[in-house]
Amino acid sequence: MANREMKDSGVEWIGEMPEKWRLGKVKNAFIRKKEKADINNPTVLSLARRGIKVRNIDNNEGQLAADYSNYNPVNKGDILLNPMDLVSGANCNISYINGVISPAYINLKNLENYYSNYYIYYFKLQYWSNAFFAHGKGVSYENRWTLNNETIMNYPIPVPSIEEQQKIAAFLDEKVAHIDNIIEDTKQSIENLKAYRQSLITETVTKGLDPDVEMKDSGIDWIGVVPQHWISSRIKYVTKISRGQFSHRPRNDERFYNGQYPFIQTGDVARAKKYITSYSQTLNELGKKVSKEFPKGTLVMNIAANVGDVAILDFDSYFPDSVVGFVPIEEYNWNYLYYTFSGMKATFVRTAISNTQLNLNVDRIKDMYIPIAPDYSEQLQIADFLDNKISNIDSLIKKKSEIITELESYKKSLIYEYVTGKKEVK
Repeated sequence: MANREMKDSGVEWIGEMPEKWRLGKVKNAFIRKKEKADINNPTVLSLARRGIKVRNIDNNEGQLAADYSNYNPVNKGDILLNPMDLVSGANCNISYINGVISPAYINLKNLENYYSNYYIYYFKLQYWSNAFFAHGKGVSYENRWTLNNETIMNYPIPVPSIEEQQKIAAFLDEKVAHIDNIIEDTKQSIENLKAYRQSLITETVTKGLDPDVEMKDSGIDWIGVVPQHWISSRIKYVTKISRGQFSHRPRNDERFYNGQYPFIQTGDVARAKKYITSYSQTLNELGKKVSKEFPKGTLVMNIAANVGDVAILDFDSYFPDSVVGFVPIEEYNWNYLYYTFSGMKATFVRTAISNTQLNLNVDRIKDMYIPIAPDYSEQLQIADFLDNKISNIDSLIKKKSEIITELESYKKSLIYEYVTGKKEVK
């Protein structure tokens, strides 16, 4: 703790602050820029998680305005707040670009003796701690929960001297950049592990475990060469395939839900590590009549949304027509086929039809070729090998994800301690 006199700030989420600091309001430190830009060919900006970015308005992606003349001008050093998104994290940043932005955002220009690089850390804390969220108003927490102009302009802020603001900001800039670099390196390491995981599965289910085995051309592009004694077979000859069902429209009719029967969604499949052990929706007796039940142990695959994601049911369940179920024919091991299908994800995606979103046709799936080790014991060996290897990789990914969580928590704690004066920059 800093060796200096402290006092109660009177604000719950600030707590104690240095005796020499005072409490102010946003309106004392910033003006909100509301004027219209009214310029030709403006540089249109967007507020994203990683900062203020120039938006490409020529590619017709996202919501585009018919006219940008009523957008607000943004100058380097302005703070932009998103009053409509108090949760996700894409909520506030300093602009290092001149341009224009939608008037839906709050654009703050600092006054003399108020340093934007210090206050951006304070504003970020308000989002992270849900302090802004607690001051929101709207129809509901999930719908149009926003900060109005009066609330933000009267919002309390700590006011150190300008010299201390600058010292704190410079200190945090250095520390946060270092932490963020470690986080990014760790995220990249996770992505590398995921790529290795996928390549290991694909390599193993197409080449087997014996490095000295004689190989032959499978005749299938995605498979390449396979062991001499393996075969290539259409999926319809190794599994019984059945598409999920939910025949009622609209699908979101509440009369069919909230009963005792698990109803798997594409998101449940995508989130599963291997086994689907939980579900986010249920059907009642009425819903059961318009859907289809699949038994525990069914291999399931998304054919819409997260196309090609596969998992194994750990309980009896119903699911919609965006998911298909595979029950292996007796001489084929379900665990082995799980890894074979997992190794095919890129092939499934390439085969999918793209309209507004990817969709994989069931008839196409049936006619797709997969490599098969005809000996059941070899299938078991491959599945056991991958179970062990993938478990180790997933364990590493989990540990690295935990490191990221700890670093994010440390970063927020560090910012809080210095921005509110609990610790002093020497």
